[in-house]
Amino acid sequence: QVPVCKQAPLVTLRSICRALRTEPPGALRVAPKGACSALPGPGAMMKDTELHDSLMHKGACLIANDASGKGEAAERLELLRGWLERQPGRTALEIVHRGENLSEVARRAVDDGYGTVIVAGGDGTISTVAGVLAGTGVRMGVIPAGTFNYFARGLGIPEDIEGALDVIETGVARPAQIGRINDKVFLNN
Repeated sequence: QVPVCKQAPLVTLRSICRALRTEPPGALRVAPKGACSALPGPGAMMKDTELHDSLMHKGACLIANDASGKGEAAERLELLRGWLERQPGRTALEIVHRGENLSEVARRAVDDGYGTVIVAGGDGTISTVAGVLAGTGVRMGVIPAGTFNYFARGLGIPEDIEGALDVIETGVARPAQIGRINDKVFLNN
C-alpha cells in the first residue's frame, strides 16, 4: 500500500485506472496541495494556477444526493448553490433524489465535457460516481454529506461543507485507494 496524505480534495480517476493496471490494486497516491496528477504519467504535476485554469475552461458539475446524511439537505444545497455561483467558468448543480439516476447524471457530466465532478453525498453516492468517472480523466471532488463518510474521513477531508469546499478550492488532485469487483468500483469497506 501507498501512504495516503490528508486533505486530498480531488481524486483523479484516470490515474486510478492506470494504477490498477501498473501497480498492486489499491496502491494509489493522495495529497493535499501543490499539484494535480490528472496529467499523463504517474506523479505528473500541475501548478495550482493551472488547476484553476482547467476548472475555468472545462468547468465543474456538482452532483448532490439530497437523501444523504441526516436531514440537513436544504441547508446543504443552499451552501452548495452559493459556492458554485462564486466559481469561475462553467458550473452546474445536479440534484439527485435518493440517489435515483445517479450514474446517468454522472455520465451526462462527463459527456457534457466537465473537467471536474464534485460529489456531495455519502460513501455509496461517492462510490457510484467514482465508478462512472473511472477511466475518463475527469477529476472528482468530495463533499462528505453522508452518515458515516468513511472515504472522506480516510482522506482527511473535513466533514463540514465549508471545510470540504475549501479543500476543493485550494487542494490538488491525487489518486486514492479504490477497489474493483466485477467491474464495480468501491472506495471503502
